Amino acid sequence: MRSPFKFLDSYGLEDQNIFFGREAETEQLLQMVFQTPLLLLYGMSGTGKTSLVQCGLAGKFAGPDWLPLWIRRRENINDSLQEAIERVWPKGRAMEPSLIDQVRLLYRYYLRPVYLIFDQFEELFILGDEAHEEETVFTENLRALLAVDLPCKVILSIREEFIGQLYRMEQQIPSIYDFRLRVEPMGRARVKEVIGKSFDQFAISLEQPGSNLDMICDQLSAGKSGIQLPFLQIYLDQLYKA
Repeated sequence: MRSPFKFLDSYGLEDQNIFFGREAETEQLLQMVFQTPLLLLYGMSGTGKTSLVQCGLAGKFAGPDWLPLWIRRRENINDSLQEAIERVWPKGRAMEPSLIDQVRLLYRYYLRPVYLIFDQFEELFILGDEAHEEETVFTENLRALLAVDLPCKVILSIREEFIGQLYRMEQQIPSIYDFRLRVEPMGRARVKEVIGKSFDQFAISLEQPGSNLDMICDQLSAGKSGIQLPFLQIYLDQLYKA
């Protein structure tokens, strides 16, 4: 039996009809990306930062409204950025040498603002080289990109315990902390709302919903500070299959 719940997967654009509980944060994020070219999205691990961008924010844009490039560091963040650009690069066009020229050409070709979305940005500090050469190259490219007037937005999504690691970048990019949005852990009331709406969406009936929703929240939060969203998805997935 295929479960409709996401287990440990993030929500994507195709999941808009089952993405609940982050409506307010989605609106905040949408407003902020129109106010600044550089946005810092942070929060504890498991609060749903990736889903907020890939599903919440993405659902606010029609196709012609933006050109999102999704980037994870993998082996090297600068190489991964280039690979993301190459995936949407016009066929038959020679690659431009600088990030600025690359973004400018992408905008002129697609006639859409370019969004560079760096997910799990903390990997740069966890896995980067000790000499910070990878970080230095990235910072220089980002500083140069932000210094010109291009229709480009940069979103850095990072676990909050690594925010202090951005201090070296701040020396080159003083505005790096200016626009930031913290994704708070979901409170009990909102978790109950998410469960209830999910059950309604999937036509799952729940006897005595009030007391049973409380019981589910009690089980998920037992011995923990709050309810972790990955645990919630795993619980609902297993409950559905039981």
